[in-house]
Amino acid sequence: MTKELLKYCAIAVAVLFMLPVGVLAGGQHAASAAAVASAHPAAGTVTSINPATIPPNTTLTVRPPVRVPTNVEPVVYSLANNYTTPNQPRIRHYVLNLPSSPWESVVLNYTGTVLGTVYDTYAWLSVDNVTVFRSVNPENGHYNVMTNLTQYETLFHGKVYMYFSFPDAAVAGQYITNLTLSFYAGRAPSGLPSEIIPVVPASGVNIGNSKPRTFDMTVPSNATAATLQIWFVGNSYDESWYADEPSYRSLEIFSGGHMIYNLLPYYKVASGELDLFAWRPLMAPYEINQIPYNANVTAGLGLLEHNSNISVQIPNVSPLGAFWSLRINELVWTSPSASCATLLSYSNSSTTHISTNVYMPNAGTSANGGNVSTPQYFRENVSVNYHLSSRISTSNGTETVVTNTKEISYMNQYSINLVWENWTAYQLTSSRTTTVYAEKGYHATLIHDKTSYYPFTADTGFSFTISSTTNGGFPMYGPFAAYLNGTYIARNVTDTYTNASGHNVVRARTFVSNAVTVENGVFAGVIELTSPVSGIIAQITQITSNVTKVYNSNLYRSDNVPLSPVSGYEHIIEAVSSNPSGPWYFGRVVFDEITTY
Repeated sequence: MTKELLKYCAIAVAVLFMLPVGVLAGGQHAASAAAVASAHPAAGTVTSINPATIPPNTTLTVRPPVRVPTNVEPVVYSLANNYTTPNQPRIRHYVLNLPSSPWESVVLNYTGTVLGTVYDTYAWLSVDNVTVFRSVNPENGHYNVMTNLTQYETLFHGKVYMYFSFPDAAVAGQYITNLTLSFYAGRAPSGLPSEIIPVVPASGVNIGNSKPRTFDMTVPSNATAATLQIWFVGNSYDESWYADEPSYRSLEIFSGGHMIYNLLPYYKVASGELDLFAWRPLMAPYEINQIPYNANVTAGLGLLEHNSNISVQIPNVSPLGAFWSLRINELVWTSPSASCATLLSYSNSSTTHISTNVYMPNAGTSANGGNVSTPQYFRENVSVNYHLSSRISTSNGTETVVTNTKEISYMNQYSINLVWENWTAYQLTSSRTTTVYAEKGYHATLIHDKTSYYPFTADTGFSFTISSTTNGGFPMYGPFAAYLNGTYIARNVTDTYTNASGHNVVRARTFVSNAVTVENGVFAGVIELTSPVSGIIAQITQITSNVTKVYNSNLYRSDNVPLSPVSGYEHIIEAVSSNPSGPWYFGRVVFDEITTY
């Protein structure tokens, strides 16, 4: 949804919640929790509801269960048993004394139940200050997450210090959480990193539209490979950054003044983000079990091993107070025979940024909101290309040359015929990362192609009839209605990996589709307009909503034959209310069903 649309549709909602316009343009309200709590004292805790009475069809499990050894009895640590927030502390500290023997598998089981009215908020787990799990929790029902933490096996030995940040209900409801860690003894999987080091700690930092931030990061001089594991999430006005003008965002990472990685964030739809009238969860895939970005920076070892820090920046962040939450782990593979890497070549083309800005008129004083008859457009194009190459030498004379070339293109275009009608938009981002490994008698090429397509259509409206004014000006009083009909927004992503070594070529392609449809949405009442872009709600008379969210993914061979069945879920919500009671004017949900497949 475009920011202008969110802004005007959210005027009444934002004032209703006594929050700045734009806070409701997204689902993660951790930053605004204090504001909500101070504006609305808790209306009493919800303790009389038995979680078992909540219908089982509201259980949301996005992924299939983790595969674990069937012939090994796990060692299970219970970290939380019906732990209730906010009645109990949000962050808990744990110390585990674990054996030094290896683990074949490490599994986190995280289940939750929502009681009453909550906002979706973050939860995360850290091990020795390394982020190993991050989640955004739904706003209703049950949910279950089983996630494989075996890639962090090297951290789970001896005395281990852990923190878990539980979800925090920002209004008057509660989260009930159960949390276990299961350790399966056995041979650790091959290929795990030698060291895992926190660069940006698990508590995270916030980055806005300011000068680059610098973080300490020392890479061992005997490294043979390195990956940066990144959690990178937009907040506030940038939670829906893909609808901003300009909408291009990227995380740029530098070492010694040279770019070593450029990351385009993936698009997501969080709770309440699309339909401001539903007040129910519209979770993006993997939100309850967020997948970090893995940035292979092996080709930059010639820079990283000679510098003790990295710097990061984000171009074009909204100037309205938006920020991005950032966490980074450093995963390093080492060898006793490897010597300090040497940078062989580097290049970085300047970013080409082409924008055609448009005039988006404010809602006028007329009943039709100040419509214009001429179609308005916005276009943006960005192209980024960079190249790195490093040589890794060993004591026996073997040399490995790792070359990485990345090409990124970004395009955004939308049009609008009237201020509140007939929005059409699409974005297309694509990238190709080519990594070449060359060694004596060995040569391999890994190509990662990723294309993301974001279609968006909406038929929206805002009507206002003036009942009275102040000397013909603001403030103005009268009935209003905000509409969101025929809306469709989706994220379609194709990921293709091609691995060529000698005469063998292996290719795998994954297609993911994540779509939300709003058949109807009406939010009506009486409002006091204090300016063309702000108002105070005096009364809510009607709330109606019908929302469907469908997510599915499929894995294909190179000849487009599916390797596995389609997996995903469908969530249908219907809500309606006539003259709802305050203080938050929630619509009554008449149908709420989640089906997984």
